[in-house]
Amino acid sequence: MQKYKLWLLFFFAIFSFTFAMIIWTIVKASSAPVHQDESFLQSYHSVDENYNKIVTSNMIFQKKYDAFIYINDKKLPLTIDDVYMSQRVFEARSLNKKLLNVGKNSISVEIKDKNGNIIQKPTINIRVTRTMDHYSDVDLDSFELKEGIYVAQADVKTEGNWNITGFIEVEGIRGSFFIKTNTK
Repeated sequence: MQKYKLWLLFFFAIFSFTFAMIIWTIVKASSAPVHQDESFLQSYHSVDENYNKIVTSNMIFQKKYDAFIYINDKKLPLTIDDVYMSQRVFEARSLNKKLLNVGKNSISVEIKDKNGNIIQKPTINIRVTRTMDHYSDVDLDSFELKEGIYVAQADVKTEGNWNITGFIEVEGIRGSFFIKTNTK
């Protein structure tokens, strides 16, 4: 009879420990901050619902305009290809490594029509954001036109992996981009 009491006690101890760990996990998970993905400066729900529209709009934009993004003097095309890369693939294959410096960074946009004319007053919105949280986000929406290129400064305060995302809009046509990079 004593043997069965020990097994019963052992069972209740394991059950109680497991139940306590479930409660602890729920409490810890609910107190952790949640950072919604805002690729293309939209909620992930909106991106999921409208991804085909984003891609189609990019194709129309690129047929009508020539747009390039300069990150610290490295010229990049308007592309969303990096959105398909996991962090492991980025580290192995990306050509966009170490584009940002800790501190001041120049982010510029060159946009011309197919005849080479500079587009006046496009809407440009860019967010430089950490891949894990939004505490260090740098939003750029005020650009100065210098020698045919729209220029802004971004102050990156920490090392690590970063996403540069946003859009350029001209006459209702939006060209979006998504660039994965890291700091030097």
